Amino acid sequence: MFSNIGWGTYAFFAALNAVIIFPTVLLFFPETKKYSLEDLDLIFAIANEEGKNPVAVSKHGDIPEAGTKEADMILGRKTGKSIAMTEEKQTERRRSHRTEEV
Repeated sequence: MFSNIGWGTYAFFAALNAVIIFPTVLLFFPETKKYSLEDLDLIFAIANEEGKNPVAVSKHGDIPEAGTKEADMILGRKTGKSIAMTEEKQTERRRSHRTEEV
């Protein structure tokens, strides 16, 4: 089979990729060059909440800046006092588990 493959096979697959793969990447993959990883996390979280395509969300431009309270709320992260409260609860749990083991 490999001995009969000529240059035409390469040309066929190159044309097939140009017709199918290249337009698919351009149309369905979001442009990420201007976004940080944190911004992409927000884009996908907003798209999931709203039931939209991440590409459409990224084109709106109304994405909150990463690290802000609004961004943390969208991502479901706890901020400020709630983080301190969570850490205190985890410390208490560790202490109670240690006393139960003894």
